[in-house]
Amino acid sequence: MLARPQGHNHLGNLPFSRFFSAIVIANFVTLALMNLLALPVAMAVFVYVGITVAGLQLVNQLHVRHSRTRLDKTSLWIALAALVVLTVPRLVYLLQWLPHTEVRVLGDDFAHLAELASMTLSASYPLRSPPSGDFLFSFYYASFYPAAVLFLAVPFLTLKDALVAGNFFYHLLILLSLVEVAHLIFRRAGQIRWFVFLMTFFSGLDWLARPFQLTTMYEWWQKDYFKANTQISSFYTGMYWTIHHVVGFWAIVMAAVWLFYAFAPGASRSHVGYDRLRRQRAARGRWPKPLVVSLLAAGAFYCSPFSVLALPFFAVLHIKLLWRHVVRTWMFAYASVLALIPLFLFVHRQAASTL
Repeated sequence: MLARPQGHNHLGNLPFSRFFSAIVIANFVTLALMNLLALPVAMAVFVYVGITVAGLQLVNQLHVRHSRTRLDKTSLWIALAALVVLTVPRLVYLLQWLPHTEVRVLGDDFAHLAELASMTLSASYPLRSPPSGDFLFSFYYASFYPAAVLFLAVPFLTLKDALVAGNFFYHLLILLSLVEVAHLIFRRAGQIRWFVFLMTFFSGLDWLARPFQLTTMYEWWQKDYFKANTQISSFYTGMYWTIHHVVGFWAIVMAAVWLFYAFAPGASRSHVGYDRLRRQRAARGRWPKPLVVSLLAAGAFYCSPFSVLALPFFAVLHIKLLWRHVVRTWMFAYASVLALIPLFLFVHRQAASTL
């Protein structure tokens, strides 16, 4: 009897994970350069597109060591169903195109609109705070660059349109990247499906406490049951209300994926023989990996400082691996210097002060 064909996994090379990684890198580098050079806000379109292309070229130099051969379509459909659930509630914003119609924002979007207003209506960098132009915009706004760039590039859009598109863009990339990572980590179809389901349609105890409040803010359920003043949000809640935190979190996941599962051509043969040309090729092959990992970690911090709180514990567990592949390289030093540039954003200095 002939063996059943295994099929081809179109997500085996992690295309959505690569694109997401390039976007996070572009978010961070654009943030640093725009503030360092005090460029006009409109220049963000050209800077962002150029760095995104460069980021894709960088990430595409990494090869994945192994992945499950066959694509599990059930896990893919679970992710796409989650995409629909996350997208539909914000489609009401599009009704604002109707004459004499004003649509109120949902949940935390009132703050996100203010952040987009600062990123698109300020004259130049550093950005001004939406409530008061006398102060700089002190916020981790790097993750909002896709929506801001779209609004700047397509003038007839509204900020709410850009917010809908920006959230859909991130949801699509992260959910399909989730499927790719599941195929990379697990081998059995059941494991992949449960992983994707738990990271989308469950992913937190708030679903047990308030199972019918799908589109409301219910991460404060601990107050109702335990009188605890603690906010513990599920992956779904974060994706829907605070996408910048999830972007930072998934950037850290991507950094770990490239650290553990990827290599650059030439690096795997660096210890074979003493041929000078071979050693030079190996040295060239080693630099993309530490640069990608370092830029993703920095990008995660400027998307959400909360997303990097666990990094010290991760570093302790994998200190030898991080030292050998990341920390001792010049790429880590370069990325660290670049990461220092936008730190002034968190001190809320007055706009009249200099960098």
